[in-house]
Amino acid sequence: MIDLTCTCGKTYTVPPTKAGRKLQCKRCGAVSRIPQADTDDVFVVPFQVSEDAQAESEAIDLDLAEPTRRCSSCGHTDDESVVVCVRCGFDWRTGERMADVQENADASARQHALHDAAGEARQAIKWGLLALSPLGLVLGPMTLAKAVSVGGSLPKNSRLRSALRTASVQAGLGFVFWTALVLGVALWMRGRGEVIQEHLSLQCAGRLERLGAAIGRGLEGEAAFPAGGGGDLREALGQIAETDAEVHPLDLRCPQASDLYPYRGRSHEELTSGVDAGYLILWDREPHADPAGNTTYRGLRRDGRVETFTDREGLELAIARKPYAGLKTGASPTASATPRPSRAGGGAPKG
Repeated sequence: MIDLTCTCGKTYTVPPTKAGRKLQCKRCGAVSRIPQADTDDVFVVPFQVSEDAQAESEAIDLDLAEPTRRCSSCGHTDDESVVVCVRCGFDWRTGERMADVQENADASARQHALHDAAGEARQAIKWGLLALSPLGLVLGPMTLAKAVSVGGSLPKNSRLRSALRTASVQAGLGFVFWTALVLGVALWMRGRGEVIQEHLSLQCAGRLERLGAAIGRGLEGEAAFPAGGGGDLREALGQIAETDAEVHPLDLRCPQASDLYPYRGRSHEELTSGVDAGYLILWDREPHADPAGNTTYRGLRRDGRVETFTDREGLELAIARKPYAGLKTGASPTASATPRPSRAGGGAPKG
């Protein structure tokens, strides 16, 4: 072996195979050529340095030079005061390269994101099962939205991603089924409501027609209604409802009102066959809908027919009709109007 000693005091031991090659001192940077060695004797060979380098080495205490260390990651040698390798970024304080630290941080962030996505997916899977119940009207869209948002974050061909797809199908089926069911029930109820409305409308018309027929029968037998004259028309109708088998007391009330309000009509009047056929006797107190959904009013005429009005104004004009042609409402008829005087129209409408 060949031992070399630099002028700075650094000693090197090299094998004979390195003879003839140049050697640079790692402490002071001086360069010297390794001499040939024919024996195993130890040679002390001064390094060849420039005059400036030699003067500098003599001016300072070379033993006080800062020690060096080799980077364990890339092998680069630098002062021990350097904490981060300038070549590979190895940090002596942490024992890791800066690139590795960044990669580890990125990997940790991806791991956290995957963990959060897995939690969201498990929640969506639970919602998918509940979406088969009536809660599907709300949970169905929520499950589908969550599946879209987290599905791409899960590993492909994973069991969790497959379960999430199944939950999405369940949510879609539940939402469609319950939506269709609710719409079907709503349409059925609407149709049933129309049927009930039509039935009540027919009941309203039928009640007025029965009252009109009862008044007609009274006019045929006594030639006046109420019989004997001077009576209350409303009271006479109540008596008919109590005694006539074809009339019921409820016929005096409209079936389309929640409180079954009584019809409005004339009072303290005597009707005869000479009274105008279109003279209204009873009419609706409030508007209600016909089977088509239109607002209507109904009124019972003297001739027993039921007349329908589309607005309140039309009803008011019909209420103001004259009991006899050519006379104002409330006036007594002339001798030429009818062979028998009548008191029809003398009373005010009763609410």
